[in-house]
Amino acid sequence: MYKLANTARHQLHGSAPGGDVYVLDLQRVPGNGGMTLNHGASIHHAGFLTDSLAFALSHDERFALYDIAHDGHDGHDGHDGHDAAALTNLPSGDLRAVLGCQYVADVTPKTDGSGAIIGAGSQDRQSFELVFLAKDPARQSWLLDKGNRVGLPGAHGDDIVRSFCFFDREQLVLTAGEDGAIKAWRPAD
Repeated sequence: MYKLANTARHQLHGSAPGGDVYVLDLQRVPGNGGMTLNHGASIHHAGFLTDSLAFALSHDERFALYDIAHDGHDGHDGHDGHDAAALTNLPSGDLRAVLGCQYVADVTPKTDGSGAIIGAGSQDRQSFELVFLAKDPARQSWLLDKGNRVGLPGAHGDDIVRSFCFFDREQLVLTAGEDGAIKAWRPAD
């Protein structure tokens, strides 16, 4: 299944169980508009943070960002069939160790383009947290703002949170868990 990019409506992405993410640019000449991102593990979620930056999250919580504007190997534009290499100046690898969680539900890009929210949970602690992935303008890299986590205590109890969405203006988070419940969260007064 392919999905349109949030930012550039001419880009599609799809993934395969073998760990590849496919990026297609619909404005390119047919046969010369694709790129393969080899994540090396079965893909749980993939998407775009910006027009030129894709992410992949595997079922074993391995995370990476990929520069799809340039493949990083030989100066070619990344859309000529070359594979894109994962960026190295960012939080990557197993997010469970980095975030102190048991699972990652999803990575959701912010609509204002400022980054993404990573939803991570722990059944043992019955918790779910939202962690901001932001561009660091000073170093031109990406970082996890773990100091400003938003915790949802109790979450869905012993059940995994499978999906979440947020509405910044309304200060509202919705979560859906394996318990079959959908919960709404707002900051405490």
